[in-house]
Amino acid sequence: GTLFTGWYPGALGETSALLILILGVILAIRKVIDWRIPTIYLGSIFVLTAAIALFRGVGSYGNLPGFIWYPLVHVLTGGVVFGAVFMLTDPVTSPTSAQGKTIFALGAAIITVLIRIKANLPEGCLYSILMMNMLTPMIERALDGKQLTLRKKAAFMFGGVAIVGLGSVLLAASAVQAKEPDPKVFVATSDAETQKFDARIDASVDNGDGTTTFTVAAQGYHSLEDASQYNIFEIIVNTENKTIVSVKPTTIVDTEYVGDKILDEGFLAQFNGLDLSADVSVERNDAVTGATYSARSTVRAVQEVRSALGY
Repeated sequence: GTLFTGWYPGALGETSALLILILGVILAIRKVIDWRIPTIYLGSIFVLTAAIALFRGVGSYGNLPGFIWYPLVHVLTGGVVFGAVFMLTDPVTSPTSAQGKTIFALGAAIITVLIRIKANLPEGCLYSILMMNMLTPMIERALDGKQLTLRKKAAFMFGGVAIVGLGSVLLAASAVQAKEPDPKVFVATSDAETQKFDARIDASVDNGDGTTTFTVAAQGYHSLEDASQYNIFEIIVNTENKTIVSVKPTTIVDTEYVGDKILDEGFLAQFNGLDLSADVSVERNDAVTGATYSARSTVRAVQEVRSALGY
C-alpha cells in the first residue's frame, strides 16, 4: 500500500503510482497518449518478474505469494510507472502504428527487467527507453506494408520478441546469486560516538511495583542544527535486578521517515531484559538502517539511566 500511494522517500514525481496511473487514464481517455504502451510495458514487467519469482522459488511475504509481491515491487518502485505513462508514450520517439507501439513497449519491458536483475543498476527504465528509441526506425520499417500483412507480421514479431525476452530473462535469473546479508552493526553505550550526544533525566517516578519510570531527553540528528532539540524517551527499569523493562520514544524531533524508524518494535524489543550493570548493546541494521543518529540517541538515553543508577 505504501509503494502504491507513494508514502516513501523517492525521486520527485515518481513515488505515487496511484496518482500517475490516474493521470495516465485521463491522458488515454483524452487521446493524448496511447493506452497500449503503458499497459503492455507494465504488464510485461509484471509477467516477466512473476516468472522469475516462480523460476527461482521466491518465498511469500506476509499473505502474498512470491509471484505476486515480487513483481509488484518491480512495477511500483523506481521510475517504472512514471516512465510508462510520461516517457515511453512520447509520440516523437515511439512507433506510429498500434502494432509497433506494442512491440516497442514489450522490448522496453524486457530490457528494464534484464538491467534490474543483471546490471549494477537498481533502475533500468531510462536505459530501456533510450535503447528502444534507437530501434524505433527499424520497427517502423519492419511493419511497413498492407494492413492485413502488417497484422500477421506484427503478431509474429510480438510473439518472437516475447519468447526470446522470456527466455533471456529466465536465463539471466538462473545466474542471480543471493546477496550476502549485511554484517550486523551494533550500537553500544560505551561507543565514543554515542557518548558525544548530550542527555539528561527530566523525571523519575517510582511505580510502587519494583520498577521506576525515567523520562530522558537525548540529543539526536536534529540537534546538529538546533542544540536545544532533544528526543524524549520513557525508560522503565526494574530497580531490584537492574534490568530494562522497556524503552519507548515519546517525542522524536529527528527527520520524519528516518528518525522515527526507532519506533520499530523489533528495534525497541532488543532493550527488554538487558542488564544495566553491563554495557548495553543493540543491533542497528534490521530496524533502523539509515537512522544511525536516532539509534545512538536512544542508546545514549539508556546510558544516562545507567549513570543515574551508578553504572
